[in-house]
Amino acid sequence: VVALAVVTVACLVLSIIFVAHVVHKRGGEPDNLALVDQAATQEVIAQVSADALKIFSFNYANATASQQAAESVLLDPGKQQYLTLLKLLQRTAQGQQLTLVVKVIQAGVKNLTSTTATVLVFLDQTSTRASDKATSTSAAQVELSAVKQGGTWKVNNIRTF
Repeated sequence: VVALAVVTVACLVLSIIFVAHVVHKRGGEPDNLALVDQAATQEVIAQVSADALKIFSFNYANATASQQAAESVLLDPGKQQYLTLLKLLQRTAQGQQLTLVVKVIQAGVKNLTSTTATVLVFLDQTSTRASDKATSTSAAQVELSAVKQGGTWKVNNIRTF
């Protein structure tokens, strides 16, 4: 009975030490605010979704608008990733007179801290060729990483699936 009491007290002391260590290491803030801060979660979803609409919509007649959108909402390396994709799109788009219209279907925050976020965005992309009015819609998923600068979320990494 004494041995059981000693083991119980030892386990209790170790548990207290472990909890104190975890709280101290975290600084009191949870690892993922998306699980506990609904306002911050909704803020990052709104901003990153709006950014996705800007950068993934495209009009062959005004390709500079896409590049300007990239300049306003993207940071490196995401900006360079996007510009590489944009160059490939521009090669095809001029000949086909292609327009892409994007609609965000759903977005969710995978991870959120006070200054970083990872957002999974599900999109519908409708492409239209002006030359023959052919239209097609396809689904896309992208994982957008973002950092908060001056109160605004900026996308700094694009991962396509």
